[in-house]
Amino acid sequence: YDVTINITGKGAIVINGQTHEGTSEGVTTRTIEDVTVNTNINIADITPAERWAYSDNATIKIGTNEQTSLAENSTHAICGPTNINITFTQTNCEVVFNLGIPKGVPIPNWTINNQYIAPGDTVVKPTVGEINGYLFGGWYTTGEYSDATLYNFGTPVTKDIELYARWVR
Repeated sequence: YDVTINITGKGAIVINGQTHEGTSEGVTTRTIEDVTVNTNINIADITPAERWAYSDNATIKIGTNEQTSLAENSTHAICGPTNINITFTQTNCEVVFNLGIPKGVPIPNWTINNQYIAPGDTVVKPTVGEINGYLFGGWYTTGEYSDATLYNFGTPVTKDIELYARWVR
C-alpha cells in the first residue's frame, strides 16, 4: 500500500527516519510507495518551522480506520492505503526593512529592527532619519521605487515581506 502524506504549511514530519517537509504555500503531498501490509510506520518528529506552529489536528487514516490524533513517537501498523494529514499554521509574519544605504555613504548610527506581525495585522511604520544629505523617500515592496511598489502601511500582512528604503538627494 501507499502512504500519502499531506502537509499544509511550513513544517516537517519524520516517518521511518525520512523527513517530509511542507512549504508556506498550500499543501505539499509526499508518497511512501509500496509499504508492505503489517509494516509499522513510526512518527518520530513533528517540527514546525520558525514562526509556525503545529496545529495539533493531524489525522492518520489507515484503510477505513481514522484516528484523530497523530502524535510524535507513535507507531502505526499499515493494513490498507494510508493518508496522513498534518497542518502547520503561521504564527507571525516577518517584515524585513532593507535600508539599502547608497554606495559610499557611511552607515548610520541607528538601525531599524525587523517586525514580527500576526497575520492580518498591519506593519508599524518605522521612523527613519536622514543619512549624510540623503532624505528618506519611502518604503517600497521592490527596489524599483515606482508608485505601484510604494508600500501601503494600511495593508494587512499575510506573509513574510521585505521592504526597501528609497533615498533621494
